[in-house]
Amino acid sequence: MDQIVRGARLGFAYGDIEFALANVKVVNELLGEIEVLAHKTAQHGRIREVQYYFTPMYNSLRKLKGLEEKVLPPLDTFMSNDELLDLTLTESNQLDFEMQIMFEITTAVIFREMEKAGRIASLVRERVNRERLLFNHIIIDFFTSITGCYHARQNEGLVTHLIEARGVRDNLEKLIRHSRWNFENKYLLIKAECHYTDGEFDKAAESYEASITAAKRHKFVHEEALGCELAGYFYKEQGDEIKAQQFFNQAKSAYVEWGANAKTLPGVELQVNDP
Repeated sequence: MDQIVRGARLGFAYGDIEFALANVKVVNELLGEIEVLAHKTAQHGRIREVQYYFTPMYNSLRKLKGLEEKVLPPLDTFMSNDELLDLTLTESNQLDFEMQIMFEITTAVIFREMEKAGRIASLVRERVNRERLLFNHIIIDFFTSITGCYHARQNEGLVTHLIEARGVRDNLEKLIRHSRWNFENKYLLIKAECHYTDGEFDKAAESYEASITAAKRHKFVHEEALGCELAGYFYKEQGDEIKAQQFFNQAKSAYVEWGANAKTLPGVELQVNDP
């Protein structure tokens, strides 16, 4: 397990996309690979890692695919991600907690459960030392910033959330020097969200387009989908329903390409799973 974590961390930092948290994989591939990894990990007696590291990702991916809840073999009892998060909150293992947080805030943002994402972001601020540059912190910060910008637009009193997002934007810009492939589209998307929240709408539109282009060029189809979706909500808020729907349609196509058939978007029909 330690070698897997180290490989993912190095891959994410230095641009080896095959190890960059499986970003270029589609949902079906990831589900199959998690089942194999869980089995091999359990063979070495590492059941805890199966429960806390593989299960939350497995649960999230099945939800994205629109599949029913299912225990991850070789575990005997199903636990939801909410239950796992509650359990880690009572324990002292910080890595277990941060793994739950990473998948919970990612899934909440993708499913547009922004109140839940806001509660998770509050836990991040309380419990995660974000000065350490770990691969899971980059993902946590990315989705926490999207969440923070959303809530700052809903409540002007939450300006600290916008300031926090600007800091993440600046950190991602620095990381581009290590790997433009991994970080360019993420930086541009947070930049777009910050411009949107600041009321700089022309700059926001330009950054959304640039982020989507970079995600497509770098084969991050799920982040291309997210960029299109956020651009859709941006244009919807500006009253441009035609352009908003164009982006929602593009987002749905990218989500389906990724395998997230259960993802819903305004004005777009739900994709039925293949048998």
